[in-house]
Amino acid sequence: KMESLELTPAESLLILDLDADGKEMFKLTMLDLLARRVIRMQTFQEDKGLSVKKTGLFHEVQRGKEFETRLQPYEEIFRKPLYSYQEIEVFQYIQMVLKNISPILTNPFLEYKDIYLINPLIKEGYIERVEKNGFHSRDHYRLTELGVGIRKKIKDVLEDADHLGEWVNTDPERAKAFLSAVGSHIFILNYDLDTLRFLENNLAGIESTTSKFYPYYLFPIDFLKNFKSEANINDIFGMEALRSFEFFETFDPFDDILDAFE
Repeated sequence: KMESLELTPAESLLILDLDADGKEMFKLTMLDLLARRVIRMQTFQEDKGLSVKKTGLFHEVQRGKEFETRLQPYEEIFRKPLYSYQEIEVFQYIQMVLKNISPILTNPFLEYKDIYLINPLIKEGYIERVEKNGFHSRDHYRLTELGVGIRKKIKDVLEDADHLGEWVNTDPERAKAFLSAVGSHIFILNYDLDTLRFLENNLAGIESTTSKFYPYYLFPIDFLKNFKSEANINDIFGMEALRSFEFFETFDPFDDILDAFE
């Protein structure tokens, strides 16, 4: 029987790099929830106005098929807005989630990392606090012995990504097993849509037993079981959501978006 590390992509990223950006963890959690179909994203054509004949893409967040599944507190904040609304425009949705993290917007992404992600991993025994150097200095952290062992297991699986392109041709069963072992951690590897299409075209008909190649996998949700068509890839990997995350590069809760909360 395979062992599951039962770590979400955001948790694994933090264990791999304690200095990782909280914004990246925030994005990973949302993408993971999209992949697990807890939430879903629809893309529509939006009419910009009758007098000006322009349309644009409109991204809307909705409840997914697995909306009622059990979640961790750092995931629950992404579900909370959808208790009040059936659907929300993605930018407004992100605003609402960030406001739940930090009502006064001190630094929501940093608070998401320090409060919502680090504290649970401390309770699990993977991370421990190091004494502060001064009264005003921020907390510092390090991996425990257990955390170091878990980091090695995560790296052991993710490092196989370097061989994935080769395995598609020489050992497709192992390539399919890798995708199952990685699960939604594939978002850490930053595959683009062209790569996913390549994998789908070459592995869709391959049957594989993951445990033959890996003694453990990274998360108990195997959303790759429907890895059969480009339509499923768009749904499973939330590709429209990935495109919409381009606005994160300029997303700053400290200037114009602050007005929206006021």
